[in-house]
Amino acid sequence: MLAQSFPNSHFVGLDIDQCNVDWAYKDVATLGLKNLEYVCADASAMPNDWTSTFDYVFFFNLLHDTPRPDLIIDDVKRVMKKDGIMSVIELYAESKHADNLGDPNASFNYTDSLFYCLRCPTTILAPWL
Repeated sequence: MLAQSFPNSHFVGLDIDQCNVDWAYKDVATLGLKNLEYVCADASAMPNDWTSTFDYVFFFNLLHDTPRPDLIIDDVKRVMKKDGIMSVIELYAESKHADNLGDPNASFNYTDSLFYCLRCPTTILAPWL
């Protein structure tokens, strides 16, 4: 949506799993976007030539599923320009499982995280793709 809304900007999507990158490229081809690319890489060890490259970094429901979000944030700081901006949108949840029991969205969030966030779409949910 961002690439469509801002055609004069260049967008890079990053995922550690190549099958997710391949899946995302299907949308790029369908929409004919020339300002969007996807890269398979570890967000805590992005390419060295990306240092001080990005104006804006956006996380959407990602950090909660990573084992070391601190390492990702450190590398994002490296690849951002000095005046760059970072936005993070995450689910609201407590750290202790028991503290989420009164939240009616908790069971959905745990299920969604397990079956959507922590999978490769072509190998688990859609092996025929």
